Amino acid sequence: MGWQVGRRARRAPSVLGGGPLAAAVKHRRVRMICVLSAVVFLAADARGQGVVPDQHSPIATCEQRRLSPDIELLLRPVLLAQADAVRAGREWDANFEHAFYSLLERRSASAREAQTALMAYYTGEHYAEDLLRVATNRSKLFAPLVAQYKTCRPMVSFEDQLAGVAVLRTLYQRFESRQAEMRR
Repeated sequence: MGWQVGRRARRAPSVLGGGPLAAAVKHRRVRMICVLSAVVFLAADARGQGVVPDQHSPIATCEQRRLSPDIELLLRPVLLAQADAVRAGREWDANFEHAFYSLLERRSASAREAQTALMAYYTGEHYAEDLLRVATNRSKLFAPLVAQYKTCRPMVSFEDQLAGVAVLRTLYQRFESRQAEMRR
């Protein structure tokens, strides 16, 4: 899969075209990103450290379950780069993008599980769509993992370093919605 790194990354063409509906959807996404960013920054300031649960689509934390060390090793650079970008207030971050697409390009069972675990963290609309596309394209492999991870998010050992990173259930729900559409 030829991912391009940098600000000029190729984006998939919109299925909505360029009409008023596309403009309305884009405006709604921008507004949602602004609101979510404000909530994340305010919550990060209030809590001081750790992840921030999304108010609209929260996901519980698995108190008794942690990620295995090999999965954490794959997730760590992505999540720490995301936390750095959030703290710095950067909407786009080269380190995050590199770590994100490096994980997305992997095809091992451990990488698949790390990608599924990453679905619980807010990475931004564009990155979320790419992650969802990878999961949907290999849905038979991802479906059992999504079923396992959608109920609660296993903690990572570096959770205290993820100040301001939002956690949510949205991508798991969108994956299941796409699965239901494909079955029809």
